Amino acid sequence: MDKQWWRAMQEAAEVVANDPHLAALRRQADEMEALGLSSDGTTPPPCDPEIFAKGVCVLTTGGIAPNAMEGWVQQVRLRSGQPVDWHMAGGYNRVLALGDIEAVTAAISDSMHELNLLRKRKE
Repeated sequence: MDKQWWRAMQEAAEVVANDPHLAALRRQADEMEALGLSSDGTTPPPCDPEIFAKGVCVLTTGGIAPNAMEGWVQQVRLRSGQPVDWHMAGGYNRVLALGDIEAVTAAISDSMHELNLLRKRKE
C-alpha cells in the first residue's frame, strides 16, 4: 500500500470519526440499544421453517424493533412451553405458534405489559 493511499484512508477515517451527524446517529443507536430497542447488530434468526409453514398466527403487531421482538417472543416461548416464533410481513410482526395454542395465548396475555412497554419506548 503506498503512502498517498494510506494518508487518504486516514483522512477519510478522521472525517467520519469527527462528523457531527454521524456522532448524533451513534448516540441515538447507543440509546436505543440501552432500551433494548436496537435493530442493529446481529440480525435475529429467521423464523423456524416448520412454524412458518404450519403455525397458527396468534398475534400481529407493529412498531417493535426486531431484536426487541425476538426477546419478547423468546419469553412467550419459555412461558408457554410451546414452539413459538415470529417473522415480518408487510411491516408487521406476526407471531406464530404450534402445539397448545391456548397455552401460547395465555403466555401472550401474561406478557402484554412487556410488549406494550417495548412499543411505547419506540414512540
